[in-house]
Amino acid sequence: MSWENYQIMLDDGLSPIPIYHYGESRKWLHKLIESGCDYIGLGGMGNANRNQRIAWLDSVFDELPAGVRTHGFGVSAINMMFRWPWYSVDSTTWRRTSAIGSVFIPYHDGSKFLFDRPPYLVHRSDLIKDMNPEITQWLEMCCTNRQDLFNDYRPRSTVNAIFMREVTS
Repeated sequence: MSWENYQIMLDDGLSPIPIYHYGESRKWLHKLIESGCDYIGLGGMGNANRNQRIAWLDSVFDELPAGVRTHGFGVSAINMMFRWPWYSVDSTTWRRTSAIGSVFIPYHDGSKFLFDRPPYLVHRSDLIKDMNPEITQWLEMCCTNRQDLFNDYRPRSTVNAIFMREVTS
């Protein structure tokens, strides 16, 4: 179905990014490559566990020729973002995390924040209790404070969006 939809969009004069989904026959990936697609979305991994996603993505990236860019749908785990040479990724994890009352606090090595490692996930109630100076420093860099994060999801969303921006910078 993805191939047919892709062809319909091309026939309509559009320039869509074709999608290769987890669980599809590998022939569809080969068809995309053989047709000259230089930007392919990889998706449909939502029901796969972490090990299944990693194995599938390892095998897909092994087959992609040089020069083919990839977009990862629903990819926001730091280890997955840095494991493969993505051109782009997207996810709603940062937004959902803020809605349930948590923020990403980047790993701090004692002198600076590092964004190539998984962050600490800190719940809003722990922000009030935990006076860790790195948390304070990060929140100041994000132009907010603990009380604002405790009271409202919007500043939490901003902090999480800033974190994700730094990861992808």
